[in-house]
Amino acid sequence: MTRTLRRLAHDTDGGIQPAAYLLMVTLLVLAALPGLVTVRDTIVQEFGDAAAALDNLDQSYSFTLNGQTSVFIDSSTLDDPADAEPAGISVRLPASPEN
Repeated sequence: MTRTLRRLAHDTDGGIQPAAYLLMVTLLVLAALPGLVTVRDTIVQEFGDAAAALDNLDQSYSFTLNGQTSVFIDSSTLDDPADAEPAGISVRLPASPEN
């Protein structure tokens, strides 16, 4: 049993060469980048949606105490259309001219 384990430990057939290992890691990193960019964009959109939802809460109130009336009218002005970036937050970089 120990002789077989020793033989397997010194066996180099079928091992990954360093260049192949580097290529594999490079391809994995390059494949992961678009996914990470998508996750970043989604998180920014969710935070923008949460900010727009909090801003759209109506906090107006009115009450009367001892004949005096106190009124507060909340005037929220944030416009968040369905097709636009949430709360005006954009994670896209403008195109730069090539030189």
